[in-house]
Amino acid sequence: MRTLWIILLLLFSLDVQPAVSSDGDLTLGVPFPENTREHTLLFEEIQRINQDSEEGLTISLRFVKDQNDSLADMAVSGELAGLLAVEHDFRTLGLDPDGLLYGLPFTFISENQVASVRSALDPFVLQRLSDGSFTALKIVGFGFMHLVSAKPLTTISDWQSQTIWVPPVDSVSTSGISGIGMTVSMNDPKEVLMGLKSKEIDGLISPLPLLVLKRWHTRMKHIFPYPIAYSYGIWLIEDDRFNELSYGQRRELTESIKKLSLLMSNALSDRSTGAVKVLQRYRIVFAEPENSFAEQWPSFFQQSLENLDVGVRPSAKALEKLRAQLLQRAE
Repeated sequence: MRTLWIILLLLFSLDVQPAVSSDGDLTLGVPFPENTREHTLLFEEIQRINQDSEEGLTISLRFVKDQNDSLADMAVSGELAGLLAVEHDFRTLGLDPDGLLYGLPFTFISENQVASVRSALDPFVLQRLSDGSFTALKIVGFGFMHLVSAKPLTTISDWQSQTIWVPPVDSVSTSGISGIGMTVSMNDPKEVLMGLKSKEIDGLISPLPLLVLKRWHTRMKHIFPYPIAYSYGIWLIEDDRFNELSYGQRRELTESIKKLSLLMSNALSDRSTGAVKVLQRYRIVFAEPENSFAEQWPSFFQQSLENLDVGVRPSAKALEKLRAQLLQRAE
């Protein structure tokens, strides 16, 4: 699964909420900062949800203070009843790597393809993540990460001649692009703009909203049209806490998670649309790659997969299901 480093590279504020208390009270970790549109939307929505509850369910949302705070650690310690988990939470939580299936580099080429594959495989992924200490309720799409550079991106040799920055927490993308011969930089995020100015870094892999937010776009000229990876999170509730809830509370929790998920996806989609408009004003253009790129996309996927650490590599069964769905939708 892709890390939500759209958010985690920012500085966060701490929403101090009580930890898990009575049976119908749940505190859930969400990796969004305060003082943003997303935070406001989530806060207002959770107030409406709590006011409308007919089963005595009360949900509180906790936001991390900075990138050193770990929602996963809070969940393991019992401070949180659940969280919206992202890639770097998996090891801490002991989650099955099959949950990372959609985030493998060079898997998807469009939103429609993602939606189609997910409609078939979401139940499988959620079931795999519910085999341990958590109940997986919902997968939330955050959007795509793109390859952006100051240099041309038309040919494969263009890619392999560049140094590309990838977030330090993103082990899946790092392994993936290394597998096709790209040079990876893992500088501290605060040093990226300076690295671009000094030309120590040629480009980066980033969600487009983050590209604009951090002003990295001021040093960019080209965007590769195919997304490098899909970014998403998975809502997890600790099994004991979930089992303590009544049937009615579980139903309300599930519906509440669906509402919050839709709200987040729409808000991030709006951010992406706005980012594209900013990039157009800066005359940053989508590259027109050689035809060979489309033909080699499956081989890129395989090369990146072979380079993955075993700890983040999905099972053979999960990969077989993914390949079958991709092949079916390519025909």
